[in-house]
Amino acid sequence: LAPFLWNDLYASEIAWSRDGWRFPLEYLPAFEAAVQTHDVTVWLADLRGCRLLVGKDALEAEIQGRLAHLPEDDLEAQMEALREFRHGHVLRVAAADVGPGLTPEQAGAHLGHIAEVVVEQALALATYSMVEKHGRPACKTPQGVETPGFAVIAYGKLGSLELGYTSDLDIIFLHAACAGEGVTTGPRPLANEVFFARLG
Repeated sequence: LAPFLWNDLYASEIAWSRDGWRFPLEYLPAFEAAVQTHDVTVWLADLRGCRLLVGKDALEAEIQGRLAHLPEDDLEAQMEALREFRHGHVLRVAAADVGPGLTPEQAGAHLGHIAEVVVEQALALATYSMVEKHGRPACKTPQGVETPGFAVIAYGKLGSLELGYTSDLDIIFLHAACAGEGVTTGPRPLANEVFFARLG
């Protein structure tokens, strides 16, 4: 990867990684984080792969495929897979952003899609873990038992798909409330509000 980067870099502010690569200072966190993962070396061996960016649907299919090979109850391994996925794809965007590069809108959209997929999968994993322990939140209504909704709202740069390489994720969590008291359905019940607070 080094000759590829050295030939294509054009930014005036250059940083050196601990592994001897050089690139614009803005990319330093992405590269330093990515080299700690186990699968990045495969992408580094194929420079065309580093420049090939995929859409959100392909990102979702890839991470779901990775998680499918892990035990459902191994949350630590699942979260590590999410970290590797994120670091690897941020590196891919950074690699595509050198040379002719990407427009800020293109880079922001790709980074935003990566973040969306990671947040969605992290929420799904956390929900599964919480439901296994406490059951699902429930509200008793005249029509029967209903499950209150839960949503993750993105705003700021994530909400507008204008993320940078070092941007924070500005998100808030919303959940529906019951008209009366609501508790989860499992053997170790929690008040719905406590369940959602822990989930977020």
